[in-house]
Amino acid sequence: MRSSILKNCPYHSDCFANLNGYCSALDDVDFKGKSCPFYKTAMQNELDKSAAYMSLVNRDRKDLISKYYKKEI
Repeated sequence: MRSSILKNCPYHSDCFANLNGYCSALDDVDFKGKSCPFYKTAMQNELDKSAAYMSLVNRDRKDLISKYYKKEI
């Protein structure tokens, strides 16, 4: 993504979506004085993705695994 379309985000430099001070996930980073509701560390994001993947496996949702994870099981 080009930084010209990303919003400057000085709040959480350790956020998984923070790319050199720019948010790669949200179009608006004005939270009216509140903390970013989207914030999570890269490690937490990986844990969440793994949990979501395992949930799809456990429910035999091969269609969604193929669509979002680009792999067959």
